[in-house]
Amino acid sequence: MNRTLTIVMAALCLAASAHAEKAAVSGAPTRLSATEVRAQCRDEARTQGLKGEDRVASVDACYAKALPERAATLKCRRDGKAKGLAGTDLRDFTKQCRANVA
Repeated sequence: MNRTLTIVMAALCLAASAHAEKAAVSGAPTRLSATEVRAQCRDEARTQGLKGEDRVASVDACYAKALPERAATLKCRRDGKAKGLAGTDLRDFTKQCRANVA
């Protein structure tokens, strides 16, 4: 398990450096996608040996630190769903919530 984790982490580092080199050559900023950020946060939590609610909280905190605007939108959307909103009502609630956060 430890060896597999080491191999996965090495592969992620290589992929990230390859992505950074490609972006540096093209002049584009080296910004990771939300999916890539969440994957890195999950790997970090796994490396720390976190499980259950502690792992979820760690991944959410890591994600919010890396992409604060995206995390705020997701929180507003979760709040709207918790209130039973859907469709255009959920969209409108999320927009209003984000406006109040910013």
